[in-house]
Amino acid sequence: MRLSEVALRRLVRETLRAVEWSNELSKSEMAAEIERALPDFLRGQFPGVGFEVSRAGRVLRPFDLVRVFAIHPPVFISGNSIILGLHLGDGFDKQRVPSSDEVAGVINRLESWFEDRGWNLWMNSVESRGERLRIELLPLKSAEVEVPHVLYHITDAVNVPSIRAGGLAPRLSKSGDRRYSERVHLFTRRDVARAQIVQNAEAHGGELWYAKMTASPDVVVVEVDPSRMGEGAKFYLDPEFGERDEGAVYTTSLIPPSAIGAIYPASEL
Repeated sequence: MRLSEVALRRLVRETLRAVEWSNELSKSEMAAEIERALPDFLRGQFPGVGFEVSRAGRVLRPFDLVRVFAIHPPVFISGNSIILGLHLGDGFDKQRVPSSDEVAGVINRLESWFEDRGWNLWMNSVESRGERLRIELLPLKSAEVEVPHVLYHITDAVNVPSIRAGGLAPRLSKSGDRRYSERVHLFTRRDVARAQIVQNAEAHGGELWYAKMTASPDVVVVEVDPSRMGEGAKFYLDPEFGERDEGAVYTTSLIPPSAIGAIYPASEL
């Protein structure tokens, strides 16, 4: 049997991903590696980015580790994630903070540095008027899990024709302050999917959060039959929801049109 070009590319990507994950560091190992190596690495990569500042009797150099929260050290473990802060410049002087393009370059380089060690740069935000870059990491690799016979994917209604025609393909996400490697996010339980919709709607003043991302305000639920995805399909706990089975998973496999079931408005979930 000959593999199609698309299938061959996907096989190569998944093989390379498995090799990368074989080098993954534990939470404590990764936190120690950040403290040991990250600031000097970034200063070497970006010698002209950032500004030295004196704060509370301490001289902060570009990319020094700094506290995100007063009660925590500059690098700390919180549940399934690692949180850290990096000094960028002087938040009281607009002329002494890196540009948005410079920060974007740093974030792109950080992404590969973390991935090489088995971690995903999940969230990032520039804080204190440009003085600090906050980073939150999640493991690239999660525990493989068995899933029920029906899974739920939430998306915008404008995507329905392409889903019917081509299924759900794993995609990179680098929009806004959150980043993911190639995957499709799914829920294993209706109540968790419903709660997620409500939670995000409340966070945006009653408006469903997907409406912020596309031109359509209509959100739909796509039911997926994992038994029709083929023997190679695997599912992993979604690390955004913690290390236990909280009803959220992802897959790096293509979900073909044959595995797509009912599609209906989110209000009917």
